[in-house]
Amino acid sequence: TPLPVMKNRNFHWPLAVLLLMIALGADAGSGVRPYDQGYDPARDPAADLQLAIADATAENKKILLKLGGDWCSWCLILDRFVANNDEVRQAYEQTFVTVKVNVSEDNMNEAFLASYPEAGGYPFLIILAASGKFIDTQDTGVLEDGRGYSAERFMAFVDRYRD
Repeated sequence: TPLPVMKNRNFHWPLAVLLLMIALGADAGSGVRPYDQGYDPARDPAADLQLAIADATAENKKILLKLGGDWCSWCLILDRFVANNDEVRQAYEQTFVTVKVNVSEDNMNEAFLASYPEAGGYPFLIILAASGKFIDTQDTGVLEDGRGYSAERFMAFVDRYRD
């Protein structure tokens, strides 16, 4: 009976490879960018910025450095707000390539952030041209509304940087 078992195992390998290829292909086409997936103290924001410059240039977008950390409740609220508001998310994604820059006890990223204005609180947004040239900053406190963010104020912020 070992022969039929081998046939079954061989039969499943092509199926497993096909499913893996589909999964990887779906991820590759979904616009997922590793530098916008979380506030990771181990990431190199200078290298991430170079990747973002290439993406922003190709897509004719601005770059948004989003400073914060997983420790920051308002950072998490901002992520959920953008993800759950279709109009805001679409405008945001059409305008910006986002790079999350970790700022925490594990890694303050001081060397990278030294050439930018100091954050007064978190999340703190730094707007760059597609080339990486500094344009402006945005304190997110003025975008807040109660225990969340104002769609109207956030859209006004995004609209200032649309081409």
